[in-house]
Amino acid sequence: CKSARMRWEELFDDLESQAEATMLELEQEDAAEIEVAEQAQILLADRIRARIGSHLVVGVEGESYAGDVIDASRAWVLLAGPVSDVLVPMSAIAWVDGLERSAPSPQGAELKIGLGHVLRRLAQEEVDVRVLCAGRTVSGVIDRVGYDHLEVRVNGAQIGIVVPFWALTSVAL
Repeated sequence: CKSARMRWEELFDDLESQAEATMLELEQEDAAEIEVAEQAQILLADRIRARIGSHLVVGVEGESYAGDVIDASRAWVLLAGPVSDVLVPMSAIAWVDGLERSAPSPQGAELKIGLGHVLRRLAQEEVDVRVLCAGRTVSGVIDRVGYDHLEVRVNGAQIGIVVPFWALTSVAL
């Protein structure tokens, strides 16, 4: 017959084992909840930015662009395409193939370089561009860039074609 002391020790050992198992289960549940919460904070732009130098395929309305990611911000991604580089606004992206799960936090300037900044630089340099918007391609030079739109001058015309940013699908050089 076991002594009373041995029964107490077995009882306490059993209770400690159950408490440890419960604590481990709670820690695992907490870790899973934290992971889900962290994933909910990740932006698509950050996942794309994590792939700079890697190959992606980006789908937009009626088109897809394959190429190595040259650069990206929270507002746009620049792909090195087989014929020309293509600037795609994040708002135009319908799907992406080739992303991994990691996403680094953006650094200072990356947060501030918006689509308008890039388009204004292209306007300053007066480079020929092909702008895809709402199923139409407009080729010319970016003449002006407003807060929420750009104007493309076609064949030296005095008045250009105005494209709101929300309708912009891509800009190729």
